[in-house]
Amino acid sequence: MALTLTAAVDGATATFTVTECPVAGEFTVFTGDGGSLPVTCSGGTGTTAPYTYTMPGTNTYTASITVEFEPRTPTWASVPTWYATWADLPETVETWGDLYVSEESATTDVTVTVDDGAPWPEPRLTLSAVVTDTDTGHNLATFTLENAKTTGITVPLDPGDGTTTVDMEIQADGTATGEKTYTHAGRHVYTATVTVPHESRYATWEDVYTALPTWGAFVADTATWADVTSTSETATCEVEVFVGDGAIWATAIDNVAPPYAQIDLWSGKPDQITSWTVTRHCPGAPALDNTVIFLGDSFSGAVTLSDNEAPWGTPVYYVWTVEYADGSTDTFTSNTISLYGPADFGGCWITDPASGQTMRITIQEWTEREREARQSVLAVMNREDPIVLSDVHTWAHGDIVFIARSKSELYTARQILYSSRLILVRSWAGSSIEAAYMAVGNVTEARLYETDPTAWERSISVEVQDVRPLPATAADYASTWDDLAAAYATWADVDDAFPSWADVISWNPDDVAGTMGAVPLEVAPV
Repeated sequence: MALTLTAAVDGATATFTVTECPVAGEFTVFTGDGGSLPVTCSGGTGTTAPYTYTMPGTNTYTASITVEFEPRTPTWASVPTWYATWADLPETVETWGDLYVSEESATTDVTVTVDDGAPWPEPRLTLSAVVTDTDTGHNLATFTLENAKTTGITVPLDPGDGTTTVDMEIQADGTATGEKTYTHAGRHVYTATVTVPHESRYATWEDVYTALPTWGAFVADTATWADVTSTSETATCEVEVFVGDGAIWATAIDNVAPPYAQIDLWSGKPDQITSWTVTRHCPGAPALDNTVIFLGDSFSGAVTLSDNEAPWGTPVYYVWTVEYADGSTDTFTSNTISLYGPADFGGCWITDPASGQTMRITIQEWTEREREARQSVLAVMNREDPIVLSDVHTWAHGDIVFIARSKSELYTARQILYSSRLILVRSWAGSSIEAAYMAVGNVTEARLYETDPTAWERSISVEVQDVRPLPATAADYASTWDDLAAAYATWADVDDAFPSWADVISWNPDDVAGTMGAVPLEVAPV
């Protein structure tokens, strides 16, 4: 017979028994939860002391034991001394080589229940969902219900899309599962809901004070006052699905300054895409409206973009145009968002569209914007009124005077102004300064405090001409664990930089500061 290991379980405690041990001695039983305990075997058997598991709830562990012994070197003469007849050969000796074994192992599964002493109705009812692909999209949700207090019943789950409910049959362990295939085209986030009834623990006030004569007893017995007479529990979870050939949606990333738009795209047939574009639409900011922010060819199935040049304080939406290998096209339109930034966000900001570098800067003067006329005037003999040939006015041009108040601001302003010779000027939502792309002309710097050699304050006068936006400036990014490790040395650094995991997910790995290229502390002079 082979070495065996069994367990006798009483609640959270297990006692292990070893049988058919090939040698006598003291060995170790590993309990499967990181613990261990000794066992002494004599005459082929041994029993451990009781072991108590501590993980709350009902859990299954795999306990194990390995017995090592000196290998025997068999000869034809020695084998009969071990086994009198062929029938005496143990089941483990299937081949001649098995006579050389030097160890035997055995395992057993142990299911224990640990009462964590939590008051009713802890642990509370929970609902979760895992979404997988089907022929019609990423839209098959598998729901899991846990910690139900009533078993053996079937309860309806509301999938959140206004369609029929899903039946969930609660098993003896308080769990249930169900599936739902969502069908409404596009990207949607639904809230699924399920309610499980249970009997009221106390029917009357007399029942309460009889069972719980002191406040201490009440606290230990019941989580909240509402739970004393509750007759049901409700659990919800969000379900994100994609149905059809594609979807696009926008998210306002307002927890940083300056705020920006995150655009997520999903395709149900990515291998058929040969080219695609994303266009920004913002009628409230004409200079930034109808701008192609990204051009792509192949598509990976899901892509995340960041539009760092979206206007602030005005509605913005995006249109995704896709061309397939067969020559057909699809157009998908996102939801509408508005960017406002954190509560203390404000001021004027300039951006280099080529690099994305952005800084907050003070405008000292911007009083005139001239639109030149393009016309010819012909004076006609004997006529007071001339003949005028005219064309559209040019876009505005003029001078802006910025103020740099530190060495860092001065060096960063130089980088932005001189790098691509094109800037985007934006201001907070309540400002009268209209967002515009501008070509940078002559730049004149003047010291504000001429007699102070330590003063870095400068007035920067810039000749500017309004121009069309630079296309395809959106960033294609997806943060990975490697990106996070490269940007932040420790978990404490991550905790300092991001309030939650949602902020990590929306983080641009090209921007360690988390502000999409805002002012660096120190930059090299230009």
